[in-house]
Amino acid sequence: MRFTEVSARAGYANMVVHDLRFPPKVFALADVLAARMRKMNGGRLWMGAHMRRGDCKHIFPQTNNNPPLILKHVIVISEHWLQASPAKAHIESVKEHLEIGRGVLTSLGNISTYALEGAKPDMEQITLPPPLRDDMFYVATDERDPEALKVISDTGAIFFSALLTNEDRRAFGWPLMITDVRAIVEQAVLAHSAYFYGNSLSSLAGAIVNLRAARGADPRTIALDRH
Repeated sequence: MRFTEVSARAGYANMVVHDLRFPPKVFALADVLAARMRKMNGGRLWMGAHMRRGDCKHIFPQTNNNPPLILKHVIVISEHWLQASPAKAHIESVKEHLEIGRGVLTSLGNISTYALEGAKPDMEQITLPPPLRDDMFYVATDERDPEALKVISDTGAIFFSALLTNEDRRAFGWPLMITDVRAIVEQAVLAHSAYFYGNSLSSLAGAIVNLRAARGADPRTIALDRH
């Protein structure tokens, strides 16, 4: 989207970040889950990532019937940016980025915010202890294969379901059964992470960046790539 004036562009950015908000109970549950992540790691800062897995390969399954060429291209492009790699290789890549993030948090020093009107730095970034090398980290993912999920969790990853209690489900209500609603809550949870790693081509990751900017996250605590 193009704007004729810098002020109009800034106004639009402020509207997206500050005025488009989730329902209060989404933030309430996210606060609870984020606190549990911190407690799991002894009160230290915790990190998180979004692992977008190959859901488009289920929409366009490859067969021996020689599908139209356009579908072949869709399959190739989709699987490339959706990280259609084995779960072990994917989570190892995520952990490498989070280790870089741990170094960032350890030496953050003076913090800054995104250039947004009214943005105030989140002081937890420098007042709470940084993560340790073997601390657990949060992963939001659309992976559904049990074996792949086990591979990911064995590295120290914590999923949404591991943090959620029956009391949480009752308090939030039946909409939490809907995948899209759960994804919104996960976005709000990852807004609390001290460092976030995701894919620049994912709208879910983009929403997390917006939420983090509104919370006053330092721009150095966000890493997005195309791999």
